[in-house]
Amino acid sequence: MTARIALAACSLLVAHGCAQSDTKSSPAPSTGDGVLEVPEVVCPSGTDLQTRTSSTGTETYCVRTLPQNPNVDVGPPRIQTGPSVTRFPGGKASAFGEYADGFKTGTWHYFHLDGTRLAEGRYDAKGGRVGVWNEWRSGGKLRTEATYVDARLEGPWRNVWGERVVGEGAFKEGLPSGTWTSHFCTGGVHETVTLAEGKLDGPCSRFEATGRKYLDGAYRNGKKSGVWRQSFSNGVHFESSWADDARDGLFRWFTADGKVTMEGSLRSGKLDGRWVMRDAAGDVGKEGFYEDGQLARGTDVTNELKLNGYESNAYCAYNLQGFTPLPSTGGPAAGADPDLTTVVCDRF
Repeated sequence: MTARIALAACSLLVAHGCAQSDTKSSPAPSTGDGVLEVPEVVCPSGTDLQTRTSSTGTETYCVRTLPQNPNVDVGPPRIQTGPSVTRFPGGKASAFGEYADGFKTGTWHYFHLDGTRLAEGRYDAKGGRVGVWNEWRSGGKLRTEATYVDARLEGPWRNVWGERVVGEGAFKEGLPSGTWTSHFCTGGVHETVTLAEGKLDGPCSRFEATGRKYLDGAYRNGKKSGVWRQSFSNGVHFESSWADDARDGLFRWFTADGKVTMEGSLRSGKLDGRWVMRDAAGDVGKEGFYEDGQLARGTDVTNELKLNGYESNAYCAYNLQGFTPLPSTGGPAAGADPDLTTVVCDRF
């Protein structure tokens, strides 16, 4: 007898324009009738059939007994070798594949609780992921595509919603590197960032769904650095200098036609030196002088700063929550459904 996992059912969260009609199933390996065969565990010669049960389900597998070490006062060592099938507590398969000398090897298949595929790919002789690995959302829709070399992510990585790519970038020696781009679920670029060794390092831009860029800046070693520019739909915008993740240097607020209405400087995130507010003619209306964030003389302008969006600390939202693939070794947790695409779409 063989157990069969139905590859049907199609339920998706609808998030920011990612409607169910936009999604298409990715066909699974089948026996010709739309279902994936889960093999019986037939142990190779020299191994014994075993079953173990835990709160996450059961595993049926094979072990090979090694020669007893006469200097060790315990039973002979046993090593997992041959086929393995794990099942959820209700009996549906959660994974199957092969072991060799205690390591997962060859192609492994993982499933959601509803029976649709969770992940699929190959392991090398030491249990590390190699080659192309795909992950699917519950219901059978493709979620991510990735490539592994020597158990580390290497090369292009994509996050997919239906036929649209909503996140893409590349890995180098297991760490995100180079330009990463996220897209609105309805199309169009939402954000571009630059990374080096897994940290934000380089230009960053964010866009509205209309295509208008509203944020432009840069990071250095994971921290905001240099001049950042943020604009609003009415044309009003401001520029703020940053160093080591704190405002440091000139801050200027502009009208839609480019006139400066407020300007001053900061040091390590605190107001420092002369701050002025100007009227429509460009004349100084208020003026204050600050030392270490405290008003030394003149008129306090902090209330106007707040009203003018000074506290709008916009940043690029790249984070590994939205882009984290499965571990490079082992498999996903039984029944896991970290719907990464939904996370990405919800972020926008």
